[in-house]
Amino acid sequence: MNRQENLIAQRGLIIALREAGHRIRDIASLLGLSSTTVAKWIRRWNDSGDLRDAERRPRSRVTTAEQDGMIRQAAEETPLTTAVVIRQQLQLQVSVDTVRRRLHEAGMTIKTLAKRHAADTSAAICGVTCQFTELAT
Repeated sequence: MNRQENLIAQRGLIIALREAGHRIRDIASLLGLSSTTVAKWIRRWNDSGDLRDAERRPRSRVTTAEQDGMIRQAAEETPLTTAVVIRQQLQLQVSVDTVRRRLHEAGMTIKTLAKRHAADTSAAICGVTCQFTELAT
């Protein structure tokens, strides 16, 4: 059973216990829930006969496509930077979490950019070292 199915089963148990005559407080105690939560699901069942979560509105986007591109570009140009620094440099009026979310959406994280930068730097150092050793011999 997935999480949603477990929640619906628990809510069904709330309804069954209530219909069996148990008090809200007792049901809450038995299931480790608050009385408010138990009362909410009983009320929702009585009103609609539904135990599923209500639909939620999707989060509204606070950055434009142009700003998203600027965030990606800033991270690519300076791979050892942080979301805090990117937000400050671009003077964005969004949260640091939003900057991180935009990077994640683009398949980028500060860690992966830092690893890529380290690998590129290592390869460049190796190239210089290898060239130096060839010249020395």
